[in-house]
Amino acid sequence: MTDEGLMTLDEAAAYLGVAKISLRRWTRDGQLRCVRVGKRRDRRFRRADLDAYIRANSLPNPKVTGKGAARKAKRSPRCG
Repeated sequence: MTDEGLMTLDEAAAYLGVAKISLRRWTRDGQLRCVRVGKRRDRRFRRADLDAYIRANSLPNPKVTGKGAARKAKRSPRCG
């Protein structure tokens, strides 16, 4: 986490357990708030905004439910 208490794109993606491209899409579409910093206008995220997104969209928080909990869904057997 940066000095201002903001998470980088990598940190926020790891916190939510999603791909960075998902965060880019959600911020572009206005679904998730971010702060733009520097000349390159890099995205930074407040933890409170990420937690609000989790609550609003029923995402399991990997910090609470355990790493990879969302990925452990049962798979149907393969045919063939």
